Amino acid sequence: MIKGKMLIDKNKCYDRDMGDEAFIVYCILRSSVYQRDNIYHRSVAYFGYELYERVITKTEESLICKGLKELIDKEIVSVVCKLTDTEYILDVTNINYTSKFFVNLTTSDVRKVMNIDTKVNKFTLLRYYITLLSTFKIDKSATSGKIGYMSQSYIKDLAGISIPTMNKYNEILEKNKIIFVSKSSDHEEYYDNSGNHRLIKFRNVYSRYEDRDLADSYVCNYSTLNFSANVESKTNKSRKYVQMYNAMLKGKEYDKDTAAEIYKGIIAWNEDKKKKYEDQIAQGYFPSEPQYKDLSVFDKYKLD
Repeated sequence: MIKGKMLIDKNKCYDRDMGDEAFIVYCILRSSVYQRDNIYHRSVAYFGYELYERVITKTEESLICKGLKELIDKEIVSVVCKLTDTEYILDVTNINYTSKFFVNLTTSDVRKVMNIDTKVNKFTLLRYYITLLSTFKIDKSATSGKIGYMSQSYIKDLAGISIPTMNKYNEILEKNKIIFVSKSSDHEEYYDNSGNHRLIKFRNVYSRYEDRDLADSYVCNYSTLNFSANVESKTNKSRKYVQMYNAMLKGKEYDKDTAAEIYKGIIAWNEDKKKKYEDQIAQGYFPSEPQYKDLSVFDKYKLD
């Protein structure tokens, strides 16, 4: 039997070279092995029971076979002995390890998704759900691992789907009380890849259905009109310093007091970009490091 708590390697969630069926079979297999052993007896019926907690249909059996075959063909697992067409002795050495960054879910999560009455491919839907969970923030707070608020564009890129498809999956998962999506009509600050600032609609906040009060509380605490006003003021000030900094690069001269004010503003800009970058690294993501603004233009003012 697989463990009640499943720890799934984040990197495998985002590996688009691994098909959805193969990924889900990998998840079940990885969660049913122990580091002290590498050889296991596994059958398609076994995977089916762990996924659905019932006897599987021929279609479901076919999809599991497809996923297992891909794992074998790609040598992610290897066959020690093929007992029957659907029963194997497998060597799981290549997947039997502890990941540094992982997604935490339960067998109950898996079976709820796999037993939803929908025409959508449940293997694809479950992979999306696991990918969504992988974006939940991990920190030292009481809500660690319980809520997420990454942008739709970021999540859909991780999942390899479109935003309309993402919204469709969210609707199915919400309807079946597996996830909860808390929304706000407020706005928040956004930094694009060039460091430009603007206000965008406050992002959706996601949680498991049982943690919906935490999602609503987060929106209530951080999505307020006062927040928008403060952010807009901060954004305008930051933009002003960036514009003045760019003018300095083109040769514009400022008095020492004004240069010192710009200097502090640009240091704050760099620190903010660095913090956001380090936060994403700590979450197990792989963002490109920001291009920080060179401070040598201030050397002649001898501000330190």
